[in-house]
Amino acid sequence: MFAYIPARGGSQRLPKKNIRELDGEPVIGHVIRNLASLTFISNIHVSTDDQQIRDIAESYGAVCLEPRLQTLADEKSGFADLISDDLPRYVEYNGGDEEVLFVLATAALVPPQILHEAYEIYVDRNPEILMSCESYQEPIWWALAKSEKDFWSPLFPEKVTVNSQDLPATITDSGLFYYFNRATMEKYNCHKNAKRLLPYFVPFEYRIDINNQDDWDLLEWKYNR
Repeated sequence: MFAYIPARGGSQRLPKKNIRELDGEPVIGHVIRNLASLTFISNIHVSTDDQQIRDIAESYGAVCLEPRLQTLADEKSGFADLISDDLPRYVEYNGGDEEVLFVLATAALVPPQILHEAYEIYVDRNPEILMSCESYQEPIWWALAKSEKDFWSPLFPEKVTVNSQDLPATITDSGLFYYFNRATMEKYNCHKNAKRLLPYFVPFEYRIDINNQDDWDLLEWKYNR
């Protein structure tokens, strides 16, 4: 199994977020260092289109191949695109090994013991994908969406009068890490459509998905504690 960190340089909502400094060093450096302590990982790869990110990643011991194609480094390229069109070259570099630990470059709060425990569950339960997850704080069945003229209406009108304890539990992707076999996952247009998806519930103190400045502020708050 090898680790794969996607880290494109063109983040628009929070520029350079993948190498922004957290406690004096690039956030991706924290992630690489945590991965380096995992004995089941053969290589740590960073896939990037950005030379600055590449230089930083390599300084922490990550292996970067040729720059990621620009067609895979825009806002529209997603998880499935990387699995089908970028990961194969890393599989080839690792001698055909299709087992992947896919980690986000900003998952700096996730300690090695969490990644190790998740790996053991992945090996024992053999899902198509093990995904870092969290429960929704409020039932998604009560969600509202904007309709006409700035008014809002329920997405699930038939559920709004049902008590929360009588509604199905729901979870969401934490945007931190994923264990999977690349060849298996390639048949899906989205990783969430996998037939055997197993969640790994990450405790609150280790969870963060960076999209904007508020998310970054929360990352720093959690890290300092």
